[in-house]
Amino acid sequence: MKAELYERQEDCIVVEVIDNSGSLHRVEIKPDGSIETHRQNDYPLGSENRTDEQERIFQQVEARAKYHVHRETDCDVLSAAWNPEEIPRAIEALENLPIQEFTEQFRDFYKALVHTDEFKNEENICGNVVMVMKSFCYDEELSIPHVDPDVRLYYREDGETNKSGAEFECPPNTTRMTLVMAPIREINREFDYPEDFRDLCVNNLICQTRDIYRNMGEEPPADVDIEGYGKPTTLADGLISRPDE
Repeated sequence: MKAELYERQEDCIVVEVIDNSGSLHRVEIKPDGSIETHRQNDYPLGSENRTDEQERIFQQVEARAKYHVHRETDCDVLSAAWNPEEIPRAIEALENLPIQEFTEQFRDFYKALVHTDEFKNEENICGNVVMVMKSFCYDEELSIPHVDPDVRLYYREDGETNKSGAEFECPPNTTRMTLVMAPIREINREFDYPEDFRDLCVNNLICQTRDIYRNMGEEPPADVDIEGYGKPTTLADGLISRPDE
């Protein structure tokens, strides 16, 4: 997709986006990141009147427009987890962490991924674990002063998806980043813990960066277009939900 700033108004920024089908969109974005209007001439008006594929493209255009506003203006409209230019800072912070401290802080994350059944039994979870998450907070010096004390599990039980653990917030003047992976069913005998596990965490963040680009209809840069588990769901895989759902 191609995007450029069209107009800056008092209460919003207008971005023109040409989608991958060649259709022109004009998206008005407020400083808080909310979409004021999305004008175009090639798709039906109203989400309920668009096919899933049309709605998926519509949402990709809006994601691309937000990224352009975040990158080209002083409006902070993206969270760190969805800013492909911020994730490298989180990677550097993770790599700066002394290996012994990394081992202590992320041991439970490793256990939840590799020994998932044992871990979920300790947490009194009966469902099927589909995703494991661990958050950390880094500062301007790219050190990690705080790590979420809990590992969060997404699990399916009785046809519903649930999440374990309490809500977590980073302290002031730090930025939150979350590692997200599927349970590891089989591990190579040559896997060297903790060094290889930290490399796996870095790989996850690189793959999340890859998926951010795909989510907004872009081809990822070559240095992040690698194999691995990134974002659990993106618009590149299909329509996730509609605005009224």
